[in-house]
Amino acid sequence: MNVLPAIYDALSARELASITILGLFIVLSLLSENVRKCIIRIITTLFKPKVFMPILLLYCCIVATCYALYYKGLWSNEYTKDVVFYALTAVPLIIDVIGYESQEEFGRLIIKQVHYTAFIALYLNIYTFSYWVELALQLVLCILAMLITALERQNKQDKSSKLAYGCLNKCSALIGWTIFVFVLYQVFTHTILQTSQILIQGIAIPLVLTIAICPYLYLLTVYSVYEAWFLRLKWSVNHNKVDYRKRRHLLLRTCLINLKKIKYFEQRIKLYMINDNSEFIDIVHRCNIEYKTSK
Repeated sequence: MNVLPAIYDALSARELASITILGLFIVLSLLSENVRKCIIRIITTLFKPKVFMPILLLYCCIVATCYALYYKGLWSNEYTKDVVFYALTAVPLIIDVIGYESQEEFGRLIIKQVHYTAFIALYLNIYTFSYWVELALQLVLCILAMLITALERQNKQDKSSKLAYGCLNKCSALIGWTIFVFVLYQVFTHTILQTSQILIQGIAIPLVLTIAICPYLYLLTVYSVYEAWFLRLKWSVNHNKVDYRKRRHLLLRTCLINLKKIKYFEQRIKLYMINDNSEFIDIVHRCNIEYKTSK
């Protein structure tokens, strides 16, 4: 009986306003038949094993990390809300990670994720206005964002559209900077100790979780690159299972989980130009020597 009041008390006015607007948006969207069909397709796709398993493993990594922190006495229940929001924002990270093809880009993506989740944690934790003020502000900002997006897609040569676009940009920037200055004033004049704790929490939680799941994300990236490579390999041997297994095992033994090396081999080995296994072995060995000398 006390679950709903406890959830309500745990959420700030900003979070309640965000949930209200999101719920309203979902209800209005569901009135469209095309949107309903699209949502059904997304749900069915989400529960396909090749999509659902990486997401499930990601959540298992997050839960395991939280349990390890709790076991070591570094965990507190007040972090749970931040982890829930992190888990929701981490799902698109899987899609982005699979699309990245180098270790350098992988590193930049992880840093981008840390920035993104830290911003969300700070947004949700630092000083909030009353529920009705938050609701009004978020509605105004949502309307401004939609109008700016709509004007961006219009003809750039339209003088009135360019003028309206500039005015709306300035209005949204003015609102944003006003809120930012007011929040800083409230924070640093009233609750400096609490603010420092929130800042540490907002930065530390996404940082720890992102670092903890980095090995899983890296292995997922390696797996996806191998899958695409092996699919082309299967076609190159005309689905000959014996040749396919020999060549695949040779590539696995040579490249292991070195993403940079896998991409190097993939770019230089022309699968459709190799006739037999002996030639394939020779090309792999030569490519391995070239890779070592290029480092």
